[in-house]
Amino acid sequence: MSDQADELRQLVLRNAALRRMPDAPAPPVVTVAGGKRSVGATTVALNLAVSFARSGQRVVLVDADPFAPGATRLCGVADGENLSDVVSGRRTVHEVLQRGPAGIQLLPGSATALDHDPLAQQRILTEISRLGLHADVVLLDIGARAGDIATRFWQVAHQVLVVTTCDAESIMETYAAIKIVAAHGPCGAIRPVVNQAPSDSAAESVEQRIAQACSKFLELETLETPWIPRDAGIPVAQRKGQLLAPPATPAGEASAAQAFDNLADIVAHGWQPRARKRQVA
Repeated sequence: MSDQADELRQLVLRNAALRRMPDAPAPPVVTVAGGKRSVGATTVALNLAVSFARSGQRVVLVDADPFAPGATRLCGVADGENLSDVVSGRRTVHEVLQRGPAGIQLLPGSATALDHDPLAQQRILTEISRLGLHADVVLLDIGARAGDIATRFWQVAHQVLVVTTCDAESIMETYAAIKIVAAHGPCGAIRPVVNQAPSDSAAESVEQRIAQACSKFLELETLETPWIPRDAGIPVAQRKGQLLAPPATPAGEASAAQAFDNLADIVAHGWQPRARKRQVA
């Protein structure tokens, strides 16, 4: 009983401390989602966070994939308190954040912590909204699952990066994910991100196909976004426990590292008003 009483006492003290914190605007939120699994959404989220941090932004990366907390694994974060402790109310976000590469702050993930639990989802969003004094941007890595989780995290975002590759199945699944979420109402401005692209023309073709389908069938406009070139150095680096260590590229060849920096710059300087779907006649 004393353990329960002590835990309750600590919870009351934490809530009192939160009420004493000065108000600050909620930080902008960028949701990173995969059109399907294995398209590199977590790689994009991590390297985007690192690019933000290297440009001087204070970044919080939330590993919110309820099925595979890959960002936590890639950052090499040791076992400890994580997202499940926040959604249960045992800890605040500030108490759980861990330092990651390049100075990013990581909220480690926990499998199924947010799965089909609207109250848990709302609790973490409330906690995130209180990070305005400590973060310039919050990235949500939500994985490739469609449904209520994706819808909720797309709707709170200023921008949604939907990661795809150039294969036909990935393109179709990306459009399907956008369609499912758009059917539930307004969401953040959508940016398809073509990952592992072999060329500029291939990436442009994919982006145009998605944009045209969204415009024609959903009356929803997407935003042009830098593409991420195929880089053999990324999987090699990740096997070594690193995020991104691209090899030297020949003159004129696209660099994944530069692409992530370009993506961070466009996202950071292009906060858009929340996109709203027009009524279909």
